[in-house]
Amino acid sequence: MSQLSYPPVQQALNMLKDLSADAETQARALVRERALHDERTLIQAAELRGEQKGLQDALNKMVANGIPQAQARSILGL
Repeated sequence: MSQLSYPPVQQALNMLKDLSADAETQARALVRERALHDERTLIQAAELRGEQKGLQDALNKMVANGIPQAQARSILGL
């Protein structure tokens, strides 16, 4: 049996066609897509800030414990 001739699949495809033809639905989908993209961007930026802060804190602690800054930077990959 072909997946595309299966009635529930046909019904879902028809529903998708109807939704994609509706301008308001398209606009909502675009707004949602932008919001998800913005959220991912904010999360990535926050993660990067956290990583940078963690590396800076580790560098400061290593230097405070007598490890030369150049060596500490090398160890941390900075």
